[in-house]
Amino acid sequence: ARSAYERATRMRTTLMSQPEGSRKKSDYEEVIREFKAVHFHDPTYFRAPLALEAVGDLYAEMGRRFRNDEYYTTAIKAYQYLMAHYPQSPMARDARFTVAEIYRSNLAKPVEARKAFEEFLKQHPRAAKAPEARLRLKEIEKSIEDAKLAAAKPAPPPPTARAPAATSAAPAPGLPEVTGIRRWVGPNYTRIVINVEGDVKFEASRVPDPDRIVIDIQDARLSSSLVGRTFPVE
Repeated sequence: ARSAYERATRMRTTLMSQPEGSRKKSDYEEVIREFKAVHFHDPTYFRAPLALEAVGDLYAEMGRRFRNDEYYTTAIKAYQYLMAHYPQSPMARDARFTVAEIYRSNLAKPVEARKAFEEFLKQHPRAAKAPEARLRLKEIEKSIEDAKLAAAKPAPPPPTARAPAATSAAPAPGLPEVTGIRRWVGPNYTRIVINVEGDVKFEASRVPDPDRIVIDIQDARLSSSLVGRTFPVE
């Protein structure tokens, strides 16, 4: 299991170091198989939950990369498998939040998202992401209520020849998405790479207590596969 995990981690690092446009489905699937092998070889291995989390993350990345909702659905199943087998692990907690975010932002299924956020708060009422989950629930409730009100409104009368209907403006494009975070640790350096779809403005600063470097990316949104995640650097 340890060998499989180390091999899968190297493969994933190699894959993510490639330009996104050159990554093929078969490349992702090969890494996924190797991470699945970790749990298969030894479910008690202490990094098995991390391996299953990586499976879900990779499927979610495929959903975004190839614009295919089936991969998002498969990612949800992978996270649910993780939650079922390691319910007390921090990865299970993060997976619950990520599932809710995928339903909300990637699959546009507010009812399922509401159930997932409610389950997250039921299981982890004091988690760091609990306030954000409550905020998401309020947003979802409002969107569902707005949709009901819009459906209840009578349809406008058809336009006449003297007053043709106006065409609506195209919706504004969405915010650039932060799609990935990669890190390399060398003998005397550490490199962190943040992938963003499109150009963004950012500010970097060093903050004390505790000493840390903060990268503030302006007018961007976080990919659902990254929400609630942490990325330890050895």
